[in-house]
Amino acid sequence: MQTIVKILIDNEEKFTNKNLSWSDASFANYEAEIKKSIENGETPVLIEIFGKNIPKECVIIDHHGELSHRPASIIQALELLEIAPKRHHLLVAANDEGAYFGLKRFGATENEIFLMRSLERAMMGITYEKEILSVERAKKSLNTSGIHFCILPFSQFAAAADFYFENGIKEFIIMDANSNEIQYQGNGDTVKLLAEKYPVNWHKIGQGFECYFGCYAGIEMFHFLNEIK
Repeated sequence: MQTIVKILIDNEEKFTNKNLSWSDASFANYEAEIKKSIENGETPVLIEIFGKNIPKECVIIDHHGELSHRPASIIQALELLEIAPKRHHLLVAANDEGAYFGLKRFGATENEIFLMRSLERAMMGITYEKEILSVERAKKSLNTSGIHFCILPFSQFAAAADFYFENGIKEFIIMDANSNEIQYQGNGDTVKLLAEKYPVNWHKIGQGFECYFGCYAGIEMFHFLNEIK
């Protein structure tokens, strides 16, 4: 999202960004601004905003859930602005669509993968201490049977996920013990089952194991996954 914001600033586009977390980026939290824009005769463009009763005048940019078939949001935004993507934009898109494996599929160099994943962790606010703890917890999870399951005391999962990715592990679960936020990384069929079980969620179905599912079901989702595997 930060790259899209930079594009909008560079092209002097008017926008509103409340810097909300993914789970809070709802139509309800932007409703007043969206309705005012429509009243002014403008066409609001909603970037990764979810919710019900979104006015028909809005243009929706997203690539999650039912819109997983669409390209990454940054590519959609560039197309709408009629701007040709640069390599950095394509790297951001590949990372957004499939993280480590998406970058590999795109053909990113090892240096580009390291840079993109490092930038993502930094943007999430993952400190050096959190990096160390994430790797330690992810390593310990390798000794468990079934799906690798990493429990962290915070909801910034990228460092633990990168440990799994770099070790060739394509299916795993990471959970925040405090908020009960939990995320599954793996195959699309499992993501579909999770979406049916937990309708309040965020998910993406990409290619192969470039799929993920997140919600706030906590340990219950872990047990459900073990039952269906």
